[in-house]
Amino acid sequence: MPTVPDLRFDRFYRYAELTRALKRLSTAAPERARLESLGQTPERRDVWMLAVTDFAAGAPEEKPGYLVHGNIHASEVSGTTAALFLAHRLAGAEEPEIARLLAEVVFYIVPRLNPDGAETALTTGGPVRSRAVPLPLPNALRPTDVDGDGLILQMRLRTEQGDVKPDEQDPRLMVPREAHDTGGPFYRVFTEGLIENWDGGEPRDATYQRDFNRNWGAHWRPEHQQGGAGDFPFSEPEMRAAAQFVAAHPNIFGALGFHNGSSSLLRPPATRPDSEVNDRDLRLMKELGQKGEEITGLKMRAVTDYRLEGSKPLRLQGHFTDWAYEHLGIYPFEIELGTLMQSAGITTEQYFASRSDEERREFSRATLRWHDAHPGARAFIEWHPFTHPQLGPVEIGGWRSPFASNPDPNDLSDLSDRCARFILEHAGRYPHLRLADVAVDAVGGNVHRVRATVMNTGGFPTYVAETGREVRANRPPLARLEPGEGVEVLSRESAVETGHLGAFSGRSQLEWFVRGHGDVRLVVRSAKAGMVEQRLRIG
Repeated sequence: MPTVPDLRFDRFYRYAELTRALKRLSTAAPERARLESLGQTPERRDVWMLAVTDFAAGAPEEKPGYLVHGNIHASEVSGTTAALFLAHRLAGAEEPEIARLLAEVVFYIVPRLNPDGAETALTTGGPVRSRAVPLPLPNALRPTDVDGDGLILQMRLRTEQGDVKPDEQDPRLMVPREAHDTGGPFYRVFTEGLIENWDGGEPRDATYQRDFNRNWGAHWRPEHQQGGAGDFPFSEPEMRAAAQFVAAHPNIFGALGFHNGSSSLLRPPATRPDSEVNDRDLRLMKELGQKGEEITGLKMRAVTDYRLEGSKPLRLQGHFTDWAYEHLGIYPFEIELGTLMQSAGITTEQYFASRSDEERREFSRATLRWHDAHPGARAFIEWHPFTHPQLGPVEIGGWRSPFASNPDPNDLSDLSDRCARFILEHAGRYPHLRLADVAVDAVGGNVHRVRATVMNTGGFPTYVAETGREVRANRPPLARLEPGEGVEVLSRESAVETGHLGAFSGRSQLEWFVRGHGDVRLVVRSAKAGMVEQRLRIG
């Protein structure tokens, strides 16, 4: 088995270190891991993809493929850690069951789909969802490290016209000013930065936040209908590179994206109720999700139900899960790895069940108490005075991204292991072609009959989800009898579609009549179930 280099899963890698780690991994285990770039970002960083499989057991494009991506949102760097953990686990695995899986499945792992945004989050911590685009407006507040500490935090400006005030129980937290509240002190809170084209008026956020997880093609809506959507589906270079890769790899039968939000295992749909989803698909997604709950400890939810109790169902257009389910015809999942709130002991169920702002403020207080007990986390920077060149005396501090929006890095090794085990469970159901009952019978003279049964012994049909039946790239398996020298196919076309094959027992009978003496090759290919072949002697 390959000896892979040690990697760290208790801290977050910046781009250069991540690149070195991926190159070391592919160099140490070339028989299992190969690194390539899907494309470059606007800031000229590579979007790395690691293909992990047993290369000696066949070409990756001839195997069913499983796609994993992480860190599509800038500050959600735990997704990189979880994806890197999976790659490290697979590349160095010695267990026979994983070796068998790698012989027949390829994993396409994109640890960081958004390198530019992640680098911003891991350096200054500036406010960016996926990509921040400045708008040319007067009095525009441009995020800047004004006090020179290397971070972009928040500024609070004391003013009688302020709309927030310090929390009475923990004055580090800022809470909304209530009606008729005259007690003070009151503040206005802004992102740390400088004001462009300032005329003395109110500073304002003048940044368009693009959200790559609203830029997928399914149910895409323009910006005024779906915030962060981008100019058109796959308008962002990183997203276009991902889509082009997927289009060139119709063997992808399963997918999972890593995110950071309140801990959950998410499934489609993202835009409509369960009642509008195919019954078979819904049953299978729930079955997989329930298995995921057992393995990961994370509760399964539809994306539409990822919300506070009592609030309206979500409708997220341009979302990954709908795109993968409806456009690719596969069963995708997203794992929300949690935030610092979960490390502080507040569960997703507690948060979603909260009914008041005061309950949610107590969660923030508890998270700060956890932070006080773990000062090395540096997720909150104490407010400190600074004289702003435009606003005068302010205080700078507050929550530090990404360390507040991710779980404690020390929690990630165990969590990533559980997530990897669920991915292996999902991937282990890959559609799988097998040839059975292969026979060559003499008919008379130089004529022989070739017979075989092609079967799908995998846990998914060759079309995977019901939505996959009509996907143009997802053609039914194609069986081909390739005659060698001295052999002629008589009875039918040498290539024939078998029709899609159901899970576990789907089968199709194959038959050809040939004339002559020599070798023939029987090969069956499926977009998502891989390839199987057998060589036969005629005469």
